[in-house]
Amino acid sequence: MVWEMEEGKKWIVLSLDSTSGKPKQYCVTTNGYRLLCNCPHFLNNCEDVNFVCKHIQAVLQTIGKKTEVTKRTKLEDRIKKIEDRIKKLEDDMETLEMNVDYAINPANYA
Repeated sequence: MVWEMEEGKKWIVLSLDSTSGKPKQYCVTTNGYRLLCNCPHFLNNCEDVNFVCKHIQAVLQTIGKKTEVTKRTKLEDRIKKIEDRIKKLEDDMETLEMNVDYAINPANYA
């Protein structure tokens, strides 16, 4: 499980310890260009700038899902605005057609 503590800066990851099977809590943070974790696996491999432990992977997956939801919400908002604009244009067109008809055939409106 992943909890975001500071937006885009700090996450807490609850993980089962591989030896004891008990839950452990790890902290994933960013230093501005890389995610860092305080788990032993990361600390033993942190010299490799491309190394990513399972806790960082969990955070990346969570960030990806959050980003996808945000993108989907923004897209749905844009679609709604476009649909509203289309409805307004249709209403305007209907009004325009009535005005043109009135201008051409005013007797029909007497």
